[in-house]
Amino acid sequence: MANKLLILVFGAVIVTSLVVGGLLGMQFAGGGGDEVPATATPAQKTAAQAATTTGSSAQSTESTTDGSTDETATSEPTATPEPTFSPESVNGSAVEQHLRVLVNEKVRNGSQPLDSEATLEEMAQFHTDNMLQQGYSSHVAGGYSTRMRYEEFDRYSHCRVPSDSNAGIRDGEELEVVGRISLDWQEDPTDQEIARQLLDDLRSEEKQMQKLGLTNAETAGVGISVSDEARVYVTVDLC
Repeated sequence: MANKLLILVFGAVIVTSLVVGGLLGMQFAGGGGDEVPATATPAQKTAAQAATTTGSSAQSTESTTDGSTDETATSEPTATPEPTFSPESVNGSAVEQHLRVLVNEKVRNGSQPLDSEATLEEMAQFHTDNMLQQGYSSHVAGGYSTRMRYEEFDRYSHCRVPSDSNAGIRDGEELEVVGRISLDWQEDPTDQEIARQLLDDLRSEEKQMQKLGLTNAETAGVGISVSDEARVYVTVDLC
């Protein structure tokens, strides 16, 4: 009888211990859940980062676009370049031909027209180019006087022209006419107008007129050169 009673008591103690242990376990399990934060999975982190990056890129693109638009809207208009003169706009050969015609018509007054000669043309152009290089008209240019040029081109002995009174011989500088004009190039003058301006310049000096009107002169070389500053140089060498 005593053994049965002891077994019953021992069983009751075991059951009570199990119940109490279960209750304590549930309490500790619940408290631990409140203290430990949930850890995000790698997939969740990647999605969040992608969303943040996309948002930043969109904001950056919008800012850049807005900035470019503002800059374009406030930029200064492009200034129209000022027109400039080109020496190639003047046809030197055409001006030379027009000048020769004007001299024969306006200066020689029925005297023998001045014909062209290749050597004289070359000599006159040589001197005109040298005047352009030095920047002013003169009978001396490029280290050559008029007589030196006639000699250099083998025309000094050949080109000795009797005066109108036949009382003397004209040679060297007495057979050369030089001049220079400044063009109003924005008015776009024609080649014939340029030739007329050159003739007016040559006729402004009495000595130049006398040379061009020499009755015994038969040929002439004419040289025309145009500078970047719209200045036209001319040489007429008689023979």
